[in-house]
Amino acid sequence: MNFFDLIATTPYIYVKRDQILLGMPFEFWNMIFMVRQPSSELRRGAVEGSLGSLTLLLATTRDFKVTDPRDKVFSILGISDEGLEPTMAFTQTMSTSDQNPALMLYRRIAIGIAKRVNNLGPDVDILRHKVLRPDYNKNLLEVYRDLTRFLIRKSPRVLTVLSHVQHTDDPAQSDFPSWIPKWFQPRQCSVFDAGCFLAGFCDGHFRYFAEAEDMPLSKEPLRPNSLQLRGFHVDRVKSVSEVLEYRLTGSFPFQGLWDQMFSFPIDQAQMAVYHDKTPLVMAFCLTLLAAPLGAAIGDINQLMGDKDGLTKERFMQQGKADAAAYLLSNILIADNLSITYGPQKDILLDHLCSLATVDAGEGGADADRFEHGVRSVCFHRRFYITEKDYLGIGPQMMRPGDEVCVLFGGRVPFILRRMPDHHLFIGDTYIHEHDVMWGKITEGIKRRRETDFPVFLYEMK
Repeated sequence: MNFFDLIATTPYIYVKRDQILLGMPFEFWNMIFMVRQPSSELRRGAVEGSLGSLTLLLATTRDFKVTDPRDKVFSILGISDEGLEPTMAFTQTMSTSDQNPALMLYRRIAIGIAKRVNNLGPDVDILRHKVLRPDYNKNLLEVYRDLTRFLIRKSPRVLTVLSHVQHTDDPAQSDFPSWIPKWFQPRQCSVFDAGCFLAGFCDGHFRYFAEAEDMPLSKEPLRPNSLQLRGFHVDRVKSVSEVLEYRLTGSFPFQGLWDQMFSFPIDQAQMAVYHDKTPLVMAFCLTLLAAPLGAAIGDINQLMGDKDGLTKERFMQQGKADAAAYLLSNILIADNLSITYGPQKDILLDHLCSLATVDAGEGGADADRFEHGVRSVCFHRRFYITEKDYLGIGPQMMRPGDEVCVLFGGRVPFILRRMPDHHLFIGDTYIHEHDVMWGKITEGIKRRRETDFPVFLYEMK
């Protein structure tokens, strides 16, 4: 049977499975099928014959098995943007389109010059970084470390690869530096860096977004096992939940998680208010969604269809409506409840009813869609509260005392752990604070406005 005939069975499997769970092995084959459809809106690789960037392919094949873990990297070089066309490593931008005329001209010139030089000898490939050449003389740590440094260093220096660090045990006891993704381990949880957030970015044109030290373009770094990046401290973790574990197709332990994190019941007469003046229970729901990420995941079918009108604001509105519907149908269901919140003693149930009746996409507010999004976002993660009482979702290996930090060039904040002479990188995080998640604080720092956030150089080992 032809390979692509086999892939053509994907729609049948899709129907039988009911839904495609993001991060599961079938996601990769579904992506191949969708990319090959003439009418598909999924982004094809930027290079002919490519299935996408190295980071994307490493993520979607993470649950695949290999005999030699180094082949997790070497096996995809021939189907990735950077592996097929090395110029992609220094000509990529943050634009959603690669059709910029000046950029296309620059690439054509670079490719043309490289081809002429490469024709001078059989082993000449002047633009190909050594990481893009399979080298079985390197051990596993060297292959993964050098690849991670390359993915951070390549243009435009975005820290997407760091969101794929998913520790399953104490990183201080590992043979690997804490900032290197272990691609040979199965995916443990969802990845927050899905293009939704801009925590470490600033409006305007920048050649590089991440601010890194000891990151030479051609020479070896002085300390290859150490990663040095600039950023700022947001807050310190005060308390964390148990690791959130449940069946991905079952119910989410909403009530149990609330009882773990708060000393008062969810239906007490006076509901606390969050920093943004919304009811605490709604902030709790939106944190579980990593809004708007969870709202988008919960409506994956809409993402696969017509994308007109699918904006951050639309998914935020949908997330609030779905959360309100979930609370009204599953949590706050007693007829005699009279919960108030805020200085005006507004009635919480009236507030939730108004949210649940707004325009929230096809079919209106959907409690099941909320729960599906929350299950996808929170699986194998921990809920946490910071010292300033911000809510967040973080990696399973985090603990009280860890720091929430934004590193420039990262779409999301990260959890770091202070050690005597360095930091450990614990993983990516969502914190329910608009100015942090959407780059407002980074904007103030980069524009040299007055802020309460000094910049630090974090050294991670």
